[in-house]
Amino acid sequence: MGKAILILACLVLVAPVVSSQRKRPQRKPKSDPLTEAINPATVPKDELLFDEYDYLIDRYVTWRLASRSDEQPDHSQMFTYYDPKRVIIQGVLKQAWLKTEKLKNDELEFYWLDLYEFDCKGSRFRILETHEYNKTGNLTEDFRPSNKPSWVRIIPDSVGEEQHGILCLNRKDQMRLDMEEAARFYRLGRLTEKGKRFDVAIRWYERAEAMYPDNEKIAEALKRVRALKP
Repeated sequence: MGKAILILACLVLVAPVVSSQRKRPQRKPKSDPLTEAINPATVPKDELLFDEYDYLIDRYVTWRLASRSDEQPDHSQMFTYYDPKRVIIQGVLKQAWLKTEKLKNDELEFYWLDLYEFDCKGSRFRILETHEYNKTGNLTEDFRPSNKPSWVRIIPDSVGEEQHGILCLNRKDQMRLDMEEAARFYRLGRLTEKGKRFDVAIRWYERAEAMYPDNEKIAEALKRVRALKP
């Protein structure tokens, strides 16, 4: 009898632990900042920069900004674009055209197109061909090797690593990151505008405009707040 009572007591002690483990809630997937920005469920409509239409248009842009370099001392900067709809998948290999523009003082100097091939599993890439154009779009250089070049390993914190992350690891491209930052800055602008802190609101709206230029909603907000400023 004593042994049976002891076993029963052990089962009573263990049962709550098992029950609590079974009832433990599963982790919810991390939300997407831009998805939240177009979903008025938690954000007031007047604080949203992008609506659903803008969000859908974002997905159908031909050349998307993949990455951009820091501005150099001579005021030059590189912008690299890719077209998700033209990516060719062959097993673990992905081929994609990357378009890189060199701007100086915000004016295009020249650009080139590289056909990249990424080995997603091996974390390496090679450039299959290159075509360079002047600012008017005339071809100035054409390089197509007869044999496929050797593979180059992905170097940390390089442009190659950024492109590999976007194409092979589904990381966000620069266009997407810029949209998220602009949406966040715009909302901060609206909050400070509602608090009648117009100087601060202008700074937030200007930051939003820098991340996503030529947006009518940001331009209207800046015009409105500048008129309200004493």
